[in-house]
Amino acid sequence: FGLFNHHGNDANRYTSAMNRANVVRIADGEGGYSALTSNHISLENNSFSKFKIAFSFYAIEMENSDDLCLDYEIDDGATTGKKCWNSLHAFDNSRWYDDMSFEFSASNAKSLRIRSRIDGDGNEDDVIIDSVTIQ
Repeated sequence: FGLFNHHGNDANRYTSAMNRANVVRIADGEGGYSALTSNHISLENNSFSKFKIAFSFYAIEMENSDDLCLDYEIDDGATTGKKCWNSLHAFDNSRWYDDMSFEFSASNAKSLRIRSRIDGDGNEDDVIIDSVTIQ
């Protein structure tokens, strides 16, 4: 999982899926069980105040009420935030989106943790994630 670890059985790494190599699938929308969470990212000795998380994803059987969310946590929860994309308005199933991003500010941050998750309602809600970058 590289920079990330997983929680529960609903986050799995695949060597190949949907014509991409080394991707992660999160599924089901079952809280922490369907999330991909980063390891603790130290920002010590850096003066970052703005962050951008960019990633690619492919949605499978997400219904109109389902969301793909990106959460962030600064300094072990001192500051938190999230951005969710609703499948009704922001994306369609069965195609790659290579331009998803989320920007946020955090002055004097010492650490960062990010989490991708599905806020869904069924066992068929799946998202394949590829190419996550933090800038």
